Amino acid sequence: MTIHPKVIFLLKALVTSSCLIFIFKSNELELIFNNLIKLDWLLLSASVLLFLFVNFITAWRWQILLNASQHKVPLLPLSKYYFIGAFFSVFLPTSIGGDLARWYYLQKYGVKRSEVISSILYERFLGVLTLATLSLSIFIFKINLPSFDYLKIAIIFVFFICIFTLFLFTNELKLKIFNLTKISQRWPSLSNVFNNFKLYTCNLSYIVPVLLISIFAHLVAVISIYLLSLSLDLDIALIYFIAVLPLAWLLTMLPISIGGIGVREGAVVFLLVSLGFKSPDAIAISVLMIFQILVQTILGGIMYLSYKYNLEE
Repeated sequence: MTIHPKVIFLLKALVTSSCLIFIFKSNELELIFNNLIKLDWLLLSASVLLFLFVNFITAWRWQILLNASQHKVPLLPLSKYYFIGAFFSVFLPTSIGGDLARWYYLQKYGVKRSEVISSILYERFLGVLTLATLSLSIFIFKINLPSFDYLKIAIIFVFFICIFTLFLFTNELKLKIFNLTKISQRWPSLSNVFNNFKLYTCNLSYIVPVLLISIFAHLVAVISIYLLSLSLDLDIALIYFIAVLPLAWLLTMLPISIGGIGVREGAVVFLLVSLGFKSPDAIAISVLMIFQILVQTILGGIMYLSYKYNLEE
């Protein structure tokens, strides 16, 4: 039985609203408000700009993957498509709405569907690998998450699954051993995707830069959230954000909410409180995280309307 997209959207809206209600259903609303009114607007502005800058960094990563398929797409349009994709990720009833928008706009450059799908899927894969790698910092810096042993096991599991996937695509023999070649022969559309994955993985001039850019992009995003805490005059070390945020962002990859809103903020609040920080402080940070996303979404909407208007002209 197929579930109608509108029903899926309503279910995601329910999850998002439930998470937000849970976060803000607090007897400490006055303390949260007091945190927000003492906001340093200069630091908040710097945080938002860094958060938006991540779109340009990830567009750079996407450009390298497209170059592997011999498509020279300028960085500025790719960045614009990232903003538009972020807009659609919030408002379309499916979790891949933003990816579909990016594919649609990239058609004007003559990029084949399989090449777009390959690059976007590989980006998703790199995102998971990078977040899992950064999450390992809880072991490196010996950050104690009480009663979260199952979460640590999950992080290690995801990390090794990603490394194993990279290992599979290093040559044809390993693909044959695990019957991936037969699968691609049965579904020809998968064959091009597998071939592109091998191209990205086996060529050091592609895999090394995109991995480094992925790490850089996520660290910039972490610093943007750290600046939010500084704008609230909170004493939370950067190391805790490096450990907590990748875990929260991994959870948002589950297609259970609208654009990850609610799940991401709830996870951040839950993890920071588990580390011993005050609930009003963590909730104030989550409010400003929503503000960052709101600014990005508005900009994406403006770019979409501008692009649509130019097409109609």
